[in-house]
This record gives sequence, C-alpha cells and structure tokens, in this order.
Amino acid sequence: MTKRVLLIFVSLLISLFSFACDGSNLRDKQMATQKFELLFDALKTRNKEGVSTLFSQQVKNDLTSFYTSVDELFDYVEGDIISFNDSGALSATGLKEDGYVERSLIASFEVITSVDTYKMSFLYITENDKFPEKTGINSLYVIRASEDYTDIGTYWGDGNDTPGIHIKVKNETLYFSKAVSVCNNFLKAINEKNSQTLTELFSPDVIANSPAFDENIISLFELCKGTIDVTQNVAERQVFEQTEHTKRINSSYYIESDTGSYTLWISYVYENTENPENVGIVSVYIGDAPYVHFDETVYDGDGKQTPGINIVTVDK
Repeated sequence: MTKRVLLIFVSLLISLFSFACDGSNLRDKQMATQKFELLFDALKTRNKEGVSTLFSQQVKNDLTSFYTSVDELFDYVEGDIISFNDSGALSATGLKEDGYVERSLIASFEVITSVDTYKMSFLYITENDKFPEKTGINSLYVIRASEDYTDIGTYWGDGNDTPGIHIKVKNETLYFSKAVSVCNNFLKAINEKNSQTLTELFSPDVIANSPAFDENIISLFELCKGTIDVTQNVAERQVFEQTEHTKRINSSYYIESDTGSYTLWISYVYENTENPENVGIVSVYIGDAPYVHFDETVYDGDGKQTPGINIVTVDK
C-alpha cells in the first residue's frame, strides 16, 4: 500500500528564533544576509575558491575532505542559480568566557535554481578575539526542498552546527523528534490494544478531567482495524506552540494499516513549568481517512483542541 509521506513542517519557533527590530538585531540580520550573498554569488559562478574563502580557516585545517565537499556541493545544487529568499529566521549569539569573546549568526535561506529549490542554513562566526582562525562560516547545511520533510518553515539541518558542508540533511530538530516518538508510541499501543500503555502517554490532568476516557480508548481500538506500520508514518504538519508555562507540539498524520487508513491529530505538552507532572498527550482527533482526510488543508480535527480522545465520525 502506498504511503503518503508529505510533511509540511510549520515551525513557530517563537522564543528561539524570533527577534525584535531594534538596531542590534537589524545589524545582525543585514550581516547574515551580506554573508549569504557572498556565498550565493560564489555558488552561482561555481567559484570553488570563492566558497572556500568564506569558511573559517579552522574548518579548512581540521577537515581533510573540505575541498572535496565543495565539489560535492556544486554537483548537488543543479541548474542555473537564479535567486535566493531570506526565510526570516535568525539566531544571534554572543559568548564571553575565559577572557575572550565569540559572536556568531545562524540563518536560513531558500535558493532557487532553474532545476529545483534548495534550503540552506549556515552558522557564521563573526568574531573570536582569541582564535581569529575560527571566524567565517563554520557549518553549512543544504537540501533540496523536495527531499526535506518540510515544504514550509525554517530549515536548520540537524541542529548540531557540525563544522563543514553537509548535503541532503533533513530538518531533524528536537521538536520533530519528540513528536515522532509520541506518535510511534501511540500507534504501537493501538496495535497492541494496550489500554494501560496508551493511558500513560496522556497528561494526568487530562485523564482526571475526562470521564469517558476509558470508553474512548475502547472506541479507538474499535475504529483502528488491522496493524499499522509505525515506521512508515511521517507527520504531515507540525506546529510548535508556547505559552507562559507550557510548550507543546501539534502534529497531523495520515496513517495506514493493512485494512484501512486514518487521519490523526495529536497535541503533546512536553514541558509544563507550573505543573511539571502534567506533561503528555492532551488532545487526540482521529477518524477514517477517506472521509475526514484533507485535500488542500491540513487536518486538525475541529480546531478546538478538546482534551482527551476525540473519535471523528461523519455521515458516509
């Protein structure tokens, strides 16, 4: 059975990567764009020395395969390079330790060629007054938009900022990993018809305030027939939300078993500073995919995020 592996990753990194339009941040933004323009121009002209010059001397000293990776970058980015778009995301850091200062910028861009669209993210060290050989691009991540999990949102590579050039690295962030783990455990509990395991995935507060919770688990097991291949289900959309006390991930999935298909939405709170014990799944919507699966929009139940397990039924 063909698996639908479309992901629209909408990352609302509100507290991590948004920035106010004060003078300092505007200067950081301008600098990041200027540095990327230099990289873009070197890529456009296939100028190996131009690309190499932008990287820090430390990276070039430490990585024996660096110049080979530049060639691989040119091979991967196909077609005539036309333009680039700023993703609007920037992280600027300034560290002072052991008597020296290091400042860096992390930014994400989209590059359009005559053949494809590429996502790029780089870490640029703008200042290191003790180790000047570290200034320059430290890491560059590149992937075709069609090969990434995301069609929309900010690309950060694997989030590790590993020195060097990294090609075809998908957007593996902390948020994505958490959501995938929760979904897999949820589906595994359904496969096993294990009500205890399923219950343990939910926030205690949700269970305490859902009188029909046990009955809804039975309805869930009755709905999901067959065995779901847990490893083949990829989120169609993820949204990170943050309030004063909580952090949560909302994810939509199209899942298939050997006898049917289902549309699933999971809202998972993974941090609660006010009530640390109240973490876990807070809301689930699930229904038969042929009747509730989206066409142009992403499934999110009724949009109300009602706590507990919500079985979606429609007039067939």
